[in-house]
Amino acid sequence: MAGVGEGTIEVSGYSQNTSDDTLLFYFENKRRSGGGDIVESDNGFRRKGNRCYITFQNPSVVQSVLSRASHVLNGRTLQIKTVRPAEIDNNKLVIKNISEHTTKDGLGYFLKDLTKSKVLNIAYLNEDKNCAIITFAESINVQNIVAKNEKSPAILDGISLTLLPLEETCVLQVSGLPDSVTPDWLELYFESKKRSGGADGAVEKVEMPDRDVAIVTFKSPKIVKSILKRTHKYNTHLLHVSPFYNCMEENDYDDDIDVDIGSDQEEQNDTSIYEHTYHAPRRVTESKTFASPAAAAPSSSQPLDYKLPIDADLMDFIESNRVHRDEFKKTMHRVNAVVIPGNDDNIIIVSPSKSIRGKSKIHEWETQTQDTLFKFVNQFSIYEKQQVPTDIWLNHSSMLDELSTSVKTIQDKGGNSIRLIGKTVDVETAAAKLESAIIKVKAEIERKARQKTSKIARQSLGKLEMLQHDLEAIKKRLPSVDIRIDWKTMEVVFKGCAEDNTAAMCEVYESFNKFNTKRYDVHPSLAGFLDSRSGRQLHKEKLAKQNIHIGLDVDGGNVTIIAMSQNDIHTAWQALQRGFGVEEVTSKSDITAVFQKEDFTSMVAELESRYKVQINFGEKSVSVAGPSGDLKTVKKKLNDYIMANLKGTRFQKVGEDIIRFMRSHRSTDKIAEIQERLVRKSGRLVIKHNGFHIEGNPDVIDEALADLNKMIDAVERKAKTLKIKDKCECKLFSTDKGEQLVKSIETKVDCAIRIDKKGSFSSISRGSRPSLDTPYTSVRSSSSSSSVYTRKGKKIIVKQGSIADERVDSIVTSISGDLELRGGAAKAIFDKGGDGLVQKTRKLGLDKPGDVGYTSPGNLRCKEVMHCILGKWDKGQGEKTLRDVVRKCLGRAGRANHASIAIPSLGTGFLRFPHGKCAQILLEEIINCIDKYPSSSIKEFRFIVFDDMSVNAFESELSKLQDSATHTVDNSESRFVGDCNKQYGKVVVQIKQGDLTAADVDVIVNPVFSDNYEQGQIGNSIFKAAGSSLGAEYKSLKDDLRSGPIITGGGSLRRIQNVIHMVCPSASQLKQEIRQCLSLADMMEMNSIALPAIGTGRFGLSAGESAEGIIKGIESFTKNGNPQNLSRVEIVVFQASMVTEYARRLGTGSIITHGVTGDRKTVDSDAEVTITILSDNDKEIRKAEAEIKKILSEEITVDYIEDDILIKLERQDIHKLVSIGRENNVSVKFLTVLKPGFLPLTSSDKGKLQLRGLSIDVPTYKLEVRHWLQKYKKAKEIKKKVTWSFIDGRNRYPFDTIWNYELELARQNGEKMVCLNGEDGKPKFQVDIRAMTETNLRNHKKYALERDGPEELTVIFPDTWIPFPRGHLSREPLQVTLTAGSPEYQQVATTFNATADAAQNHQIVKIERIQHEDRFKGYSLKKKQLENKNKRWKNERTLYHGTKKDVVDKIIVDGFNRSYAGDNTGHWEGAGVYFAVKSGYSMKTYFSPVDGTGHRYIFQVKVLVGKWAKGKADMKEPPLKDANGTDRFDTTVDNETNPSMFVIFHDDQAYPEYLITFKT
Repeated sequence: MAGVGEGTIEVSGYSQNTSDDTLLFYFENKRRSGGGDIVESDNGFRRKGNRCYITFQNPSVVQSVLSRASHVLNGRTLQIKTVRPAEIDNNKLVIKNISEHTTKDGLGYFLKDLTKSKVLNIAYLNEDKNCAIITFAESINVQNIVAKNEKSPAILDGISLTLLPLEETCVLQVSGLPDSVTPDWLELYFESKKRSGGADGAVEKVEMPDRDVAIVTFKSPKIVKSILKRTHKYNTHLLHVSPFYNCMEENDYDDDIDVDIGSDQEEQNDTSIYEHTYHAPRRVTESKTFASPAAAAPSSSQPLDYKLPIDADLMDFIESNRVHRDEFKKTMHRVNAVVIPGNDDNIIIVSPSKSIRGKSKIHEWETQTQDTLFKFVNQFSIYEKQQVPTDIWLNHSSMLDELSTSVKTIQDKGGNSIRLIGKTVDVETAAAKLESAIIKVKAEIERKARQKTSKIARQSLGKLEMLQHDLEAIKKRLPSVDIRIDWKTMEVVFKGCAEDNTAAMCEVYESFNKFNTKRYDVHPSLAGFLDSRSGRQLHKEKLAKQNIHIGLDVDGGNVTIIAMSQNDIHTAWQALQRGFGVEEVTSKSDITAVFQKEDFTSMVAELESRYKVQINFGEKSVSVAGPSGDLKTVKKKLNDYIMANLKGTRFQKVGEDIIRFMRSHRSTDKIAEIQERLVRKSGRLVIKHNGFHIEGNPDVIDEALADLNKMIDAVERKAKTLKIKDKCECKLFSTDKGEQLVKSIETKVDCAIRIDKKGSFSSISRGSRPSLDTPYTSVRSSSSSSSVYTRKGKKIIVKQGSIADERVDSIVTSISGDLELRGGAAKAIFDKGGDGLVQKTRKLGLDKPGDVGYTSPGNLRCKEVMHCILGKWDKGQGEKTLRDVVRKCLGRAGRANHASIAIPSLGTGFLRFPHGKCAQILLEEIINCIDKYPSSSIKEFRFIVFDDMSVNAFESELSKLQDSATHTVDNSESRFVGDCNKQYGKVVVQIKQGDLTAADVDVIVNPVFSDNYEQGQIGNSIFKAAGSSLGAEYKSLKDDLRSGPIITGGGSLRRIQNVIHMVCPSASQLKQEIRQCLSLADMMEMNSIALPAIGTGRFGLSAGESAEGIIKGIESFTKNGNPQNLSRVEIVVFQASMVTEYARRLGTGSIITHGVTGDRKTVDSDAEVTITILSDNDKEIRKAEAEIKKILSEEITVDYIEDDILIKLERQDIHKLVSIGRENNVSVKFLTVLKPGFLPLTSSDKGKLQLRGLSIDVPTYKLEVRHWLQKYKKAKEIKKKVTWSFIDGRNRYPFDTIWNYELELARQNGEKMVCLNGEDGKPKFQVDIRAMTETNLRNHKKYALERDGPEELTVIFPDTWIPFPRGHLSREPLQVTLTAGSPEYQQVATTFNATADAAQNHQIVKIERIQHEDRFKGYSLKKKQLENKNKRWKNERTLYHGTKKDVVDKIIVDGFNRSYAGDNTGHWEGAGVYFAVKSGYSMKTYFSPVDGTGHRYIFQVKVLVGKWAKGKADMKEPPLKDANGTDRFDTTVDNETNPSMFVIFHDDQAYPEYLITFKT
C-alpha cells in the first residue's frame, strides 16, 4: 500500500456510506477510539474500496487503539489491524507524466543521466505509455531522488515528470491458470513451503478478477521474494507468476494493452534472441514438443501465442553464441515470429510479429513456425554425465575450460553432473574427452586412498635451506611421493605409500649427512641481520654467483654455516666478512627519546629499505648491520639526525633560600614565562630545592640560564644583611622556634630569609646542662659497668674493678723493663698469677718500649697473658708506641682464635698518660680493628679500670661512640643519628612535636575521611593556613581519591610546595598507604615530606597503632621502594602526650619540637647570627627588617627576683649565679649594691636580680634560681651548726656554704665516698667520708678533712621542699603542685613514663610533691636503722603504689597504713602494703581505678626494701633469716631474683614523695 508507514492501521467493516470525515473524527477522538493526531499529508488517510488506511503522528497510539475491546461506528463493528510499514525497493522507480513524444531510448538515457545508474528495464503500465516502472542495475537513493524531484521536477520533452518510489510488493499476479484452479487451491499451494517456497499462514487473501488470472496478497515481501525464485506448475501446466504493484492497480488497463519491460537498448538489441515486449496476460496455448506442428493448433480463428517446450540450457547456449543467435533471429524473422521467455525456464512463447488475419493463414503460420524451430534446434545435441568424481572439478579444471571453447559445459558440483551443449559433432568429441578424464580421475582417487603422511621432525633452518637444493632431484627419483618442507613447523613432510615414504625419508637423511657445518662468533647485530629474510637473501645471492649454496643457523651472537664442503664454508665465511659488517652510533646520554619521534621511525624504515640494512637501538647507542659498502652512509645519516634532535641537560646550582623566594613570590610569573618558552622549543625547566634543572638543545639552555641569572643577580644585589651579636638574640635565632618566627615573615612579606650562624652553638641535654644545682655524686660500686654493641655485633665493655679477677681468653698488662711492680694492674695480675707467671715473663727478655710477649696465665682465669712495654707520655711522644702495642695484642688474640680480651687503662699510672687520651686511643684502635677485620674471632672487648677518673674517661669516650652513630647496633639496616633521628639507608626519619603547617618540607600529608572525603582536624588546619586556592583545587580532584592518593599545590603554605591527600585507612592498611604516599612524593622529585599522627583523634586509631603503621610503611618504602629523591621524612605530632609513643616505636627517646619548647642550646661569646633578607624590592626588605625587630621585642623578656638572702650571698655564689645564667643564655644583673665582705645594707633590705633572656629560658632559670636560694638558706642554717674544712699544711680552710651542706647531707645519708661537683657539673673533688680525706681529681693532691659540730643533726629535708608557711604544724602535710616543664616535674614524669603501660595511652594531669615533716622524720629514722643493720647494701628504692581516690588523702596524712592492705587485690605475698617496681603495674584498673572525673592516682614512693625473701599469703611479717635466730628479712617479694613487687610490714618503711594524677 503506497504511503504506508510506521503507526498505520487498516480499517474495514464500515458502511460504504460512512464519510471520510466521520472516520477521521472517530480515530482522532482519544476518548472514543483511543486514537490521536493523524498525519496531515495524503499518506495520513487513504481509502481503498471497502478499506481505509490511517497513519498516526505518534506510532504508540496504535497500541492504544488495538487495546479497545471493540470499535462501533454507525452501528457497524469495525475490524482493525496493524499494517506493516512500507519498504521501498531501491532498484525501482515509478515515472508518471511521460510525454507521448518520448521514446524508450530517450527515457533510458535521461534516467541514466539523472540517477547516475544503469537502466536495466523499462516497463510501461498502459497503452499510452505515459507511466512506467524503471528497474536499475544497482541500488539507488530512491527517497533522495524523489525528494529532489518534488522541489525541482525533472523535465523531459517539455513535460515535468513525476517520480514515485515503488514499495516492495506483498502481491503476486498469477496468470495462465487452467479453468479447474480455485482460490482455495491457490491459498493452500502458496502456504506450502515445500511446494511453492511460501510459508504456513503467509497468504492474506486471494482474488480472481478473471478466470485465468489471480491476485494473491501475502503478509510479507520476503515470502514474495522466496516464491519468485521458483518455477510453479499446476499438475503439468506451467503457471506465470510475477510481482504485482499498487501502481498497476491504479491504472485501468485491459488485456489488449502492451506493457514494455525494456532495458538499455545499446546492450539488448544484439545480445538476446528474445523480444523484450510482452503482452499483458491473455490466453496462451501450450505445445509439449516440436515433433508435431498440429499439436499446437489454435482453438480459435484469432492468432494466439503458443508455448513450446525447449531446454533452457540449449536456449542459453544459442543466445550466448553470436553466430547461432543471429541465425536464430533471422530464421524467426523469415516466418514472422518472435520468441518470448515463458514463466518456466524450459518453456518459450511464440508470438506473431505482425497481425495475421484468416483462420487458414493462422494455421499455416503456426505450422511453419513450429517446423522452422524444429529444424533449427535439431542441429544441436545435449550430453549429460551423472556421478562425475569430485576431483574432476579440483584437478581437471583446465580440461573443462578446454571443452568450453567448442561446447557449453554446465557443471552441477552439488549434484555431481556435467551437461555438454552444442553442435552435435562438437558434443560427441567433448564427451569422449570427458569420459577419458573421468577414467584417469578414478584411478588417481584409488591411488590417493592408499597414501599416508610421514614427517621428519623439526630441523634447523640452515639444514632445510640446504635440503631445498636437493629436493627436486629426490622428487624426480621418487615421483610417487609428494615431498615438501613445512616452513612454519620446520618439518619435512612426505605423502605417499608407506614404502615410498620410507625410501624418500632415507634419501633426505642421506642429504643431511652430506652437509658440513662450522660455527662462528659474530656481532649480535650482524647475527640479527643474517637471521632476517633480506640478510639471508643478500648473502646467498653473492654466493650463488660462485655456484655455492649454503644454509645459515643463527643463535644469539653465533652463526653456523652449512654447506656441501668445508671449502664452501670457508668461502662463505670470507664473503660474509668482506661483504657485511656493523657500525655503531654511540652517545654518553640516553638517546631513547629520539627513537620515539615519528620522522625518525620513518627515516629508519626508509634507510632499511633503501640500503638493505638492519638498525637496532640501545639506551645509548644505535647499531647498523648490513652490506659493508653502505654502512658508513647509513651511520652518518643516523648520527646527524640524533645529534640534531638530542636534548641536553644542565643543572645550575642556586642557594635554597633564593630558590624558595623564586618559587613562592612574584618571580613565579617570570619563571612561568621561561618554562613556557622552553616548552615551545621542546625544552623543560624543573626547579629543585638546590637549583634549576634545564633540558633542551644547548642554545635554548643558555638562553634560559641567562634569564634566570638576571633574576638571581637582581635578588642578590638588593639583599640586606643583619648581624646579631647579643647572646640572647643569637640564642633565639639558633632555635627551631626562632627560625620559624623569622621564616614566618616570608608568608607576610615578599621575600626569603636566610639565617647563618657563626661561632659556638652547642646542643645540650637536660642532664648535661649547666645548673646551679650541682650536688655531690656517689662513687660507684666495684661491680658497675656499661657497654655498647657495634654494628658488626662486637661488644665493648667499660668495667670498674680488678683485671686479675676477669674470666676472659686474653689479658693485657703493661710492665717495665726491669719488671719492677710498683702497683696498678700489673701488680694485681702478677700477685694473682703466682711466681710461675713472673718467671715466665722474665724469660721473654722484653727490654724496650714497643716490645710485646705472651705467656701462659699461671693462676689467672684466662688462656694467655700479653705483656708489653710502653714509653712515657712525654707530651704525646708515647702515643705511637701505645697504638703499636695495642695493634699487636689484638692481632695476636685474633690469630689465637680468642673470643674475648681484657685491657687496663694502659699508661695512666707512672707513665703519666692522660686518662682521656688513653681511653680515646684504646677505643679508636679497637674500632679500627673491628672495621678492618670484621670476621675476627674477638667478640668482646673489656676495659677493666680501677679509679674513678679512668671510669669517667672511658665512659665519656664510649658515650661519644654511641653519639657518633657509626658503630651502634643495626640489625635492620637502620642506624641512630644523634639522639633525635633514625636513618634508613638514604632516608632520615625525624619525630617532631608541633604544627604540621609550620614544617620546613617540600610536601605534607593530609588524611581525610572515606565518607565524601571530608576533612579531619588536621585537614581543617591545613586548609585554613593554605587559603581558598587549595580548597578549590582539592574539590576538583577529590573524586580521584577512590583510586589512591592525590597531590595538589600548597596554596599559601610558603615553605610547603605540595599536599598529598589520602583516605585514612584502617590500622592494617596504614603501612601500605604510607608507602604509597612516600612513593608518590619520591616520584614527584620531592626531597622531604612531613606526616601527621595519621589515624588518631576522630579516625579512631590509638597512638601505638598509628606509630606502628607509619614506621612500618617507612621501613617498607626504604627497603623495597628504592627511593631516588626523598631523603627526609618527618613525623610531626601535635599532642605532646603522644610523642613518647612515636619515639618508642621508632627506637629513639629524644624528640625535636616545633614551636612548643625551646631548643636547649648554649651560645658562646664568639657566637654571631647573620640574617639575610632576599628580595628584588627595597620596600619589601624594609618590611621584613621591621618584622624581625618586632620578633626580638616580643621574644626577649625581662624578669626579676627579690629575696633578702640575695644580699647575704658570698661573692663566689654571686659569680656562680651570673656564670650559670650566662651558660643558660640568661643575662643576670644584681641591682643591689653590696659592700665588701658579707655585711647587708640594712636588716630590712632585699636583694634584687634582673634576668634577661628568651621567654623560654628566663622562666626556667628563674625557677632554678629560686630553688637554689631555698637550698642556700638551708645550707646557711646547717653551716651555723656544722663546719667542714680541709687541711693544707698547717692551714685550715672551711668549705663554702653549699659544699659544706652537701658534705653534711652525704654524711647524714650514710654515704661512704662522694664526689663534689664543680660549676661545670663534673666531679672536682673525691671525698672519703670514712677516712676523712679529700682528693683533688685534677692534680691528684690529697687533703685531710675536719668536721666541727654535733655528731647528730636534725633531719635534713629534701632540697626540693619549699619553706613551710608560718604557723604550720609538723603533723600537717603540704601538697605542692609542680610546675609542668620544671626539672623536678620532668624527672618524676620521665621516670614514671619509662615503665608505664603504653597501651593505656595515658596523660599526666598533674604531679604534686608531698611535704610531711613528721612522716619524713619517721622514715629518716627508719632509714638510719636499716643502714646500720644492712651495711653496704642498697636499702632504698623508688617504687609505685596505685590507689583509689578516697584513700589518697588518708595516705597523705597517715602514711601507708597496713589496715588498708588487700582492699583492692587481696594478699598474695603477705598481709602488708604492696609496691610495684614498674609504674605500669600500678596502672592496672584494680590498683588505680577511675574516679568520677575520669582521673586515676598513683604515688611515687621512697621505700626501704632492705633485704627480702619470697612472700606467702598468710604472712603477717617477713620470715626469719635463720629459723633459730631472731633477725628477720625486711620485706617480701613475688620473685627473689627479679622482683616486680615489694611488701612492707612497718608503716615508716615508705614515704609518699609524689602524687601523680593521670587519665587514660
